[in-house]
Amino acid sequence: MSCISTLCGSQQLADDEYLEEPYHDKQHTMIRNHRHKTDPHIARIHIVSPTAGELFYLCCLLLTCPARNYRNLRIIDGRTFSTFHEAATYCGLFSTQDEGMYTMQEAILSLAAPPQLRFLFSHLILKGYPARPLWDQFEHHLTYDWTVIAPSHEIGYDRALQEIAHFLEESGRSLADYGLPQPVLRSPKVSSELQIFGDRQYELQETADTMVHAMDEDQ
Repeated sequence: MSCISTLCGSQQLADDEYLEEPYHDKQHTMIRNHRHKTDPHIARIHIVSPTAGELFYLCCLLLTCPARNYRNLRIIDGRTFSTFHEAATYCGLFSTQDEGMYTMQEAILSLAAPPQLRFLFSHLILKGYPARPLWDQFEHHLTYDWTVIAPSHEIGYDRALQEIAHFLEESGRSLADYGLPQPVLRSPKVSSELQIFGDRQYELQETADTMVHAMDEDQ
């Protein structure tokens, strides 16, 4: 079992901590080994899409079942299965959740950034996985970066949806095709008002409600 975190600056590594080897343009991360204290060899399994077929099921088995070789992964309870898919299904890995949901969860646990999650989400629904359950489950993770830096939560939410819409449009599809929320096109004036008053939404609503209740019948 290992714990993964981003390495900051010249942070000193402990005896059970290791720095990942460079991989493309990814940021270096530090891994802490909680088992096998004497074994310095640690590897991370990268995200695999369910559209990869047997490779996806192989990855799922590696994350849950110990094995010395590929054949061992197909031997469960003394039974030898002909495919990794059959072995993963027998293990119950997909008895309560579909592959799309599992893939999104694995991506989040693997520290995928929100832009990567939006691309993955778009790819999954284009391949036929149900869009609305995935959106409802992972909406926070899919919009987090935009909602943090945008002038208001609403604007950030819309920008995340616009990015997903762009991915879908490249394949000739739209948000409406999947029953997903539509981004609201706001004028510059409305965006400016949201930036000024967005953080005071509930306070202003309470003030307005109080004023309305204070009015007499003629008003």
